[in-house]
Amino acid sequence: MKETIQSIFKTFGSVIKVRLSKLMLIGSKLLNFEYLKITLQTYLGTLFKKLLDVKPKDKKDYYTVFNWMISKKLAYTMVIIVGLLSAYYILMMSPVKLGAGASTINSYKTYMYDSWGLKNYTGKANIKADSKYIAYVGDVKKGVVEGNGELYTANGSLLYKGAFAGNMYNGEGKLMYPSGTVRYEGQFVNNEFDGQGKLYRENATLLYEGEFSRNLIHGNGKLYDEAASPIFTGNFDKGVINYPTLLNKTTAEIAEQYVGKNKIYNYEDSYAVYMQQIGVISVVSMGEESIADTLPLEKLIILNSAFEKDGKAYITTEDLGEYFEKKVYEGSSNIQFGELVGFLSINSKDKGAFVDRSTISITSSLKEVFTVNAFDLSQEVYIRTYIGNGLAYTFYYADKNSPFVMYAIEVANTEN
Repeated sequence: MKETIQSIFKTFGSVIKVRLSKLMLIGSKLLNFEYLKITLQTYLGTLFKKLLDVKPKDKKDYYTVFNWMISKKLAYTMVIIVGLLSAYYILMMSPVKLGAGASTINSYKTYMYDSWGLKNYTGKANIKADSKYIAYVGDVKKGVVEGNGELYTANGSLLYKGAFAGNMYNGEGKLMYPSGTVRYEGQFVNNEFDGQGKLYRENATLLYEGEFSRNLIHGNGKLYDEAASPIFTGNFDKGVINYPTLLNKTTAEIAEQYVGKNKIYNYEDSYAVYMQQIGVISVVSMGEESIADTLPLEKLIILNSAFEKDGKAYITTEDLGEYFEKKVYEGSSNIQFGELVGFLSINSKDKGAFVDRSTISITSSLKEVFTVNAFDLSQEVYIRTYIGNGLAYTFYYADKNSPFVMYAIEVANTEN
């Protein structure tokens, strides 16, 4: 009896062991992605092969509808195809749900940026970028960002807030620095600063307010210093001050436009005013009966080693030759008073220019007001002078092969 019971348990144990082995094998297959993939493909292939084999073989393979005979397999196939398409359409039209960790939580519907549902939706929406973060929150019209909304970066910080049209910034809005402070606020046209606006430094101080065109300061506007105090009001040309508009204005008129820090130099009957915060020197000469405030500017010296025009910087001699209509002079020239002030102001040794300071005698009776008593008038500098738009542009060099360190603008002498 004992042996019989042991035999039964042994047999039962063997059966259990075999069953467990089979279950483990099935489990390992179910956990094997490639096995599941191949099995599913084989099943679907067999199913669609049967479904697509719609050729009837017998009268019982037909449905009779009025006087028409419709293959049963064809009917089944069409029902399945319509069902699959309907399910796919419902899936694509349905907004996705905001999951945990989403950067925006509100009552708006949420769509992937490329979903069919978004393409047919009008109203308030959240739009997810390709990497699944909420990139946009706001108005949508037939899948196009249109109206007011907010654009976010992948780390959740606000990039832009304001008006949109055609999936671009259009209208009034604010563009942010990565730090979160406002970079620009005002009018946009197709993602560019265009119209009236304000430009800020990253520390949130106002840099400029006025007109813009295609992302550049252009038109009438006002510059501000680091303390947000105005320093210059005037006309700008594609990113820089429109210097020619300052020519022939009186010193009093210039003083109304530029209210920043000055250094004033005089030599005999000439005056040079170094407008430090815009890097410009104005030069005027006084007659015996002249009043300083009524004197028109004769020359402007721009303390910049690049000539900026139309949004481009011209630096080399080849660049200047391409821009200007003609070159009227190249060679050495005796240094003039205004040029001397220019070289003193730009720290000539660092810029590669040369001024023999040992020949210069300067005294000062007031802070930032200097009298040049004497300097070496025979000292020479290398220059190239071009004519363009009725103006003479003179570029100053330490020697023929060095880059220019500054340039002057004055009305061209048409008699020569």
